[in-house]
Amino acid sequence: MSPDLENTERFRSTLERLADDLAVEAGDPPGQFRTAGSAEETAGLLDSALQDLAWGRRRQILEALRRLHHGSYGICTGCGRPIDEERLEILPEAGFCGACQREREAGAEARFKEVQSDEEYV
Repeated sequence: MSPDLENTERFRSTLERLADDLAVEAGDPPGQFRTAGSAEETAGLLDSALQDLAWGRRRQILEALRRLHHGSYGICTGCGRPIDEERLEILPEAGFCGACQREREAGAEARFKEVQSDEEYV
């Protein structure tokens, strides 16, 4: 079931707080990929990767706020069914129901395995 009005406002508040927190944590927008040489460069790459993850999550949160604004928050963008409120409690930026998310992850894993097997022949 999609969230009721009271819960919608609570989710909005949570999403806005998360977006603000991640904006501070993420720093500048993601940059270009670099390769590491020294330990300092490796640490810098790790910081950059963490920053990219924070920016990615912030983008998902802002997208959830957009869906909230347009009245489609809590509706799966894959199948159009309601996202379980329990799932939204855990991951308020979720855009997919559990079933669609599992399907997306299985597809991504299959593509990753395909790339790995292609690299074996290089």
